[in-house]
Amino acid sequence: MPMSLADLGNTLLDLFKYNIQVLPDTLLAATLLFSLVFQSAPLATLGVGLILNAGLHPLFAGFLSRNISGLAAPADGDGRCSGRFPGLSFTGAAAFNGSNIDHAAWPSYYSTFIGFFLTYIVSLKLIYKEELQVSPNRNTSTTTGIVIAGVLLLLVIAFRYSSGCDDPIGIIVGLLAGATFGGAYVVLMSRVSDRTLTNMLALPLFKDVAVDGKPIYVCA
Repeated sequence: MPMSLADLGNTLLDLFKYNIQVLPDTLLAATLLFSLVFQSAPLATLGVGLILNAGLHPLFAGFLSRNISGLAAPADGDGRCSGRFPGLSFTGAAAFNGSNIDHAAWPSYYSTFIGFFLTYIVSLKLIYKEELQVSPNRNTSTTTGIVIAGVLLLLVIAFRYSSGCDDPIGIIVGLLAGATFGGAYVVLMSRVSDRTLTNMLALPLFKDVAVDGKPIYVCA
């Protein structure tokens, strides 16, 4: 029997909702896949950071639940609000650290992921500001991409709130926690690699060198 337009619409809507529900694991899987396909060290660096964030979340949330009464609440049974793929997933494996992740649900892993991801992407604009200043077109496209990504991710957060998966304070705490770790991680990786491992924009890098005691810039 052919599928009606109404059934097709409902199927597509359910698929859209499912992808929103597991967005963190979807983005992580895509990051790791593309890092392998394109042999991209910057994408791999981002992927490793996302896995570390997934492992740190239950430690952070577990610490809060042990020290602040009323925060230890079981996660949803069907995984609708977890942000993880059903069953074993990248983030589920990363979070297997001895903590009871079922009772480390506040702030949500989802909100910490968004905080980490947004901060990591926005930080690139600051880390490579000199290179972007000499390329107006690339600078504009990068800014536009960051704004679009930020708006989309904030809309996802609004969807999470409207669906009852997150409360306002939990969203703020989760975003700040993820942003703190994401900012520290991207700055650390950019410094230890001389900005090569975080160069997702594939920009020709400027480096300070001294010639006859005078600083100049060269492309690396």
